[in-house]
Amino acid sequence: MKAVSLAGAFLGSALLACIMASPLSAAIVYSQDFSSITLADKPNSYLGGYYGSQLAYGEWVRSGSTVSLTSGSLQVSSDSGFRSAAVLLDPALFPSAGTYTLTFDVLGYSGDANDTATVGVWTGSGYDMAHSSGNALILNSQTGNLQALGSATSSLLSSTTYSVAGTYSVNFTYDGSSTIALFFAATTGGYPFPTVLYDDVSIASAAAVPEASIPAILGFAASIGLLRRRR
Repeated sequence: MKAVSLAGAFLGSALLACIMASPLSAAIVYSQDFSSITLADKPNSYLGGYYGSQLAYGEWVRSGSTVSLTSGSLQVSSDSGFRSAAVLLDPALFPSAGTYTLTFDVLGYSGDANDTATVGVWTGSGYDMAHSSGNALILNSQTGNLQALGSATSSLLSSTTYSVAGTYSVNFTYDGSSTIALFFAATTGGYPFPTVLYDDVSIASAAAVPEASIPAILGFAASIGLLRRRR
């Protein structure tokens, strides 16, 4: 019995080693593939405070009619400056402070030298969800800004531009308690106007966790079976 227990302990240690040596998997905290949402016509919406036109966490808004949903993807065109779709994320989605990675696809892009696809990440805090003061955030999808009112605060974490289709990732640092605002935009300096197709948006913790590999698990199970037969 003692030999079996020692062997079992050895196999357990070996399995742990296999798991630790296996590929790492990041924990996804938010994802959106644009297959089942609507875009609210709220180009300047409030989070918190005693104002009207309040915005819910996770509610996607658009700057106007040049932004739409097309065949399960987000299509953003601009005929004047900055135009976007945007969303505010619930702080409860994020398990802790730390570094997170925003990943998204640019499925298609058309534009010239004075046009870009632009993706922005903002953070905001101090907004009054009891709606008893002027402390609020304004999600402005026509400028790409998260504006703070009263004693609320906001800051830009990342803004990147693209002009080629592809899959892209952006890292940002989260403080553990604020809301996160995402802007997916097309920006133009004049005719001809740009059109961008976005899809498969996700945010994952950059602190990855190990995944147990299937061969390691099967090998461990076979070893346990062999020990039982020897007994």
